Amino acid sequence: MIDNSCTRSSLKRLSLLEVSLMLSPAVIQALLDLVNEPEPDHPLRADIAEEFLKDRKIFFKQANEHSKKYAEKRPN
Repeated sequence: MIDNSCTRSSLKRLSLLEVSLMLSPAVIQALLDLVNEPEPDHPLRADIAEEFLKDRKIFFKQANEHSKKYAEKRPN
């Protein structure tokens, strides 16, 4: 029989390890680099990459509108 408390404890430790790896300075810097210098030749969404390459002014206008509509409100 498996000791559930041991299993839960192991899962919690694994989760904390995963989170700490995801929040490492190298990962955060890589994400910031992608935000500041997108790679439209390797897009997750080809349609959005095409907009980015075709007309950046329109791309940023639409991105701003999307953010205003869907982003969570920041607390004051």
